[in-house]
Amino acid sequence: MSRVCKLIYSGPKGEWLDGNAKGPKDESELDFGHKDGNFLVFSLKLTQPDGQSVKTFLVGKMNEHEIVGTFVGNVGITGEWTAVRVSNRPKSR
Repeated sequence: MSRVCKLIYSGPKGEWLDGNAKGPKDESELDFGHKDGNFLVFSLKLTQPDGQSVKTFLVGKMNEHEIVGTFVGNVGITGEWTAVRVSNRPKSR
């Protein structure tokens, strides 16, 4: 499965995490999100290929260029996930 996630953190200590995840057919807002230093935890509903919506909790550790973590869905699906950072800056011509 592949999703494009937009993660935004704010708050007095940068601990509030918000955002969304876009897939080929849908978009899911984060239900819950928290950032503690380089660690992230958030939940969102993901649509499986069979159309079933699964609430999924993701935990990850950020470094300069990527996030690596694990996930568990409310139906018992578990696994690992990775994300790479994409610049917000427009490409120069």
